[in-house]
Amino acid sequence: MASPFTNFVTGDGSPPPKSALEVHQELTAQQYAERIFALSRETVAFHSEITHLPEAPLFKGRVSKARQTFEHFDADGSGVIDFSEVEVGLRALGLKVDRGELRKVFDEIDKDGSGELELGEFGALLERVALLRQGRAASGTRAFEQQAAAVQLLHAQSAERPLEVLAEGEVRTLVRCAAADHPAVAQQALDALATLAEAALPCAVAVANDKGLPRVLDALRKPHPNHACRRQGARLLAALTQEAGAANEAAARSKLRTTLYGAALPTLLALGRTAGERETYCSDARRSVAQALGGLAAEPQLSSQLGDIGGGAALKLLVSLANAADAETRLQAVLAIAACAETVSNAWALVGFGALHPLLAASALADPPALAEAALQALHRMRWKEHWQGVHGVDPTVRIPAEFRSDPRVRVPPGGGPAPPRVG
Repeated sequence: MASPFTNFVTGDGSPPPKSALEVHQELTAQQYAERIFALSRETVAFHSEITHLPEAPLFKGRVSKARQTFEHFDADGSGVIDFSEVEVGLRALGLKVDRGELRKVFDEIDKDGSGELELGEFGALLERVALLRQGRAASGTRAFEQQAAAVQLLHAQSAERPLEVLAEGEVRTLVRCAAADHPAVAQQALDALATLAEAALPCAVAVANDKGLPRVLDALRKPHPNHACRRQGARLLAALTQEAGAANEAAARSKLRTTLYGAALPTLLALGRTAGERETYCSDARRSVAQALGGLAAEPQLSSQLGDIGGGAALKLLVSLANAADAETRLQAVLAIAACAETVSNAWALVGFGALHPLLAASALADPPALAEAALQALHRMRWKEHWQGVHGVDPTVRIPAEFRSDPRVRVPPGGGPAPPRVG
């Protein structure tokens, strides 16, 4: 009797193909071994391919980094780590921490007394370990070597994985190194902090709120043989006071500027004076100082105070920066002047400090367009046409009459200004 599957599945009377289960059941032990060996070779080849994939792009994998490190410590794969696994994991990373100190930290973080830490508690452990490492580096006999090694590692990590530096509690390490007596360590730490502050607002807030930042600002005001420290310090302050990157960051950025104002302004004035004395290699510092002052002036409650500090020292500095050769420095300074000129007292002080000359010059420039626009805005807020146009000594477009040239109270522009047009 013909099979019901004849000429239905194969069409030629041959039996239908065997199912995968039937083929599996008919395999011999030798065939099983050969099959497993072939699969293992495919697995090895696949592993070789994925290990040579391109590196992950910048900031990718931040969320999984903590899990990856946690699994490195979790040797038995239990999902929790005990004290012995913490010791072994830290040694594997090359971190030497006193056993007694580590035990104390472990017990403080293990609030339930289970003797084991979960992933949620692991970040706090790493942060405390970072503090222990820096404490030993700051007080040990080989402070310079230990600080230099720590800051070199964190400098590279700040550019590639800034939020990991924040999560691991290493911002405090960098802040302490930035106030170090060794210029090389301080410069690299300041560079790393500026990179962090430029990368993300949470990093900038962490730097600004660190208790050690006032020491860093004090160190920047003192005479220092390494001018690169001042340059990186000015860049850090510019990054901390920059504009908000998104609308939801505006409130946090405003609070950050207000917090920084009292401590940062004296440092900015000192950095600006030093940069003004060294024209050849301090253009970056001048630009950063102008940008930082502009950031502070962007806050209405702060811009009104800038003219009251040190007899208007900040306004004087902005006027000098508005005369800089670098277009970007002039732009940042003019933007700050425009913000400060919102108040009448600041506007009058700026006129007295000679702000009209660079503003009128900038307003006539075609490149960059933003500079001319900012200068015109500043002139409008200072009511130049209503109050100052045609006033001897402040209007560079008016020639000073001969009878006024000998008066010491009159400021004579270079060349005396153009001749006034004839009347009638």
